[in-house]
Amino acid sequence: MIQHTLILLGLSHAGKTTAGKLLASLLGCPFYDTDALIQQQTGLTPRELCTQSGIPAFHRAEAAALSSCCAAVQNGAADEAAVSSRAVVIAAGGGLCDNQEAAALLASIPHRIFLYAAESVLFERLTQDAQRVGCYPAFLQLVPAAQYTAAQQLFSLLYARRTAYYRQCCTFCIDTTHLTAAAVAQSIAAEYSKAV
Repeated sequence: MIQHTLILLGLSHAGKTTAGKLLASLLGCPFYDTDALIQQQTGLTPRELCTQSGIPAFHRAEAAALSSCCAAVQNGAADEAAVSSRAVVIAAGGGLCDNQEAAALLASIPHRIFLYAAESVLFERLTQDAQRVGCYPAFLQLVPAAQYTAAQQLFSLLYARRTAYYRQCCTFCIDTTHLTAAAVAQSIAAEYSKAV
C-alpha cells in the first residue's frame, strides 16, 4: 500500500467524488472512484446493478472495485504520478460499511476520512435525485419518489447507523454541511500535510 492512501467515506451525496477529484488535483496524485469502477467492470451503474441483480451482486462488485483500487496502489501504482506523489485518493460508495468484504479492506488504508453532512441536507439531495429518476436508491428499498415520509423514516435509521460506523472507523472527520467541495478538499489537504 502506498504510504499515504486517502479514502473518502460517508453517506450518499456527501460529496466524496467531487471533493476527491479536487483533492487528488491539489495533491497531484491519482484518483479512484469505486462507483465508477463498478460501472467499468460490470457495465452497470451501482443503482442499475442493485435493481437488476440485487444487493448481494452489488456488494460483490463493490468489494471487487475496492480490491482492485488497493491492488493498483499495492503494486506501486503503475502510475508514475502515484510513485512521485506517494499519495492516492479513493472515493468509496456510501454503503461500504454495509458490505462486510469491502469494509474489511479499510484497515489496510492509512487515512480514512469521513465526509459528514447533516441528515436533512443529505436527504434533500437524495430526494432531488429520486424525483429525477422516480424512486429512492436501493439502500432505501427503491421506495417511489412520491413516498417521501416512508423514505425519510428509512433514511433516518440508516443515517444514524452509518454515521456512527464512519465516526468510529475514520481517522479524520470533516463537517461538509456548509462547505463547498473545494473547501473540503483544501481542508483535507491541510490535514494530510500534517501527516507527511
